[in-house]
Amino acid sequence: MNPATPQTWNAVKAYASQTTDGAMFETGFESADLQPTWSDAVDWSANVGGLYSGINPECSVRQERAHNGVRALMYSGSDGSAQGSYVYFKVFHVYIPVSASTKLSYWMWPDQANGRYVGVDLHFTDGSTLRDSGATDYNGYSMHPAAGHGGAVPLGSWTQIKSDIGRWSSGKIVDRIWIAYDQPANIGAVRGYLDDILITDGDIA
Repeated sequence: MNPATPQTWNAVKAYASQTTDGAMFETGFESADLQPTWSDAVDWSANVGGLYSGINPECSVRQERAHNGVRALMYSGSDGSAQGSYVYFKVFHVYIPVSASTKLSYWMWPDQANGRYVGVDLHFTDGSTLRDSGATDYNGYSMHPAAGHGGAVPLGSWTQIKSDIGRWSSGKIVDRIWIAYDQPANIGAVRGYLDDILITDGDIA
């Protein structure tokens, strides 16, 4: 289905309205939740291979660790260049209008320092992206994955990332949700989890 059709938007809103007031997109990756459109699907990348020999970079639902419930989205790869590396996984195909009050929230668990350079990125129908919008989180750090959340995300525990994305992207329409690793200068393993992604015009806890 074309992401720019009202049918897609209505399906997402109909689901979200049953869960969180004001939500336009919400998933905790549980079996009854909205599921990814794609699994382990790289949209574009440079200098990132699989975490282990013989596999590709991964981004798919796992029943290994979760912020709530029993499932979360696991990401993994291996950064092979200290000159700049990235991998953008396409995960959800959506149609979500952004207003001035729209907010984004998600939880992340990085296994190691490289895992901090991961985040939810949004592609808009006009070709622009959240990462290049200038958006910051509630701590003042850029929402670009390459910012690494200011290095403020603890390893081995869950941290909530929140941003008032409507301040920078009001009037745009989200048509793709990416999970991205992007780091200018480091090598080694990249692994962690994301859970409880929420896009809403209401409040976020």
